[in-house]
Amino acid sequence: MKLYLDNSFLNLPFDDPLAGMNGKEGAVLFDIIRLAREGTVELVGSAMIEVENAANEIAARRSFVDSVMNLAATYQHLTDNIVSRVQMIVQEDRLQPLDAVHLASAEAAQVDFFITCDYTVLKHYWGTLHIVTPLQYQQHYENHH
Repeated sequence: MKLYLDNSFLNLPFDDPLAGMNGKEGAVLFDIIRLAREGTVELVGSAMIEVENAANEIAARRSFVDSVMNLAATYQHLTDNIVSRVQMIVQEDRLQPLDAVHLASAEAAQVDFFITCDYTVLKHYWGTLHIVTPLQYQQHYENHH
């Protein structure tokens, strides 16, 4: 099972665990990290994850995200097809270009799940990806394993 974890999810362990669903969703991230180490799931890294992470001013967050992405079995480079698809996503779904690059990269990598805590992306994306929250992913995983 191929998973694309966007930066909102990857940075969750640094957010207040008592706010909203952060604690439960953060636990899902650590489960996914364990599954990736075991080879049960395949993480997909991307140029966009790297760019967004490099811009993070907090060294501990950058280091954590880098360590998770070092587990990625697949890396999606930015291609001309992805750039074209980004333009379509921005126009059709009215999403921000950075979000659209994540989505187009995940589409190109043909992931099974795009996991995000960004509810704008969840509400507005109408493409082919199966976009889920961490808790939706966990529920699917538990029901199928």
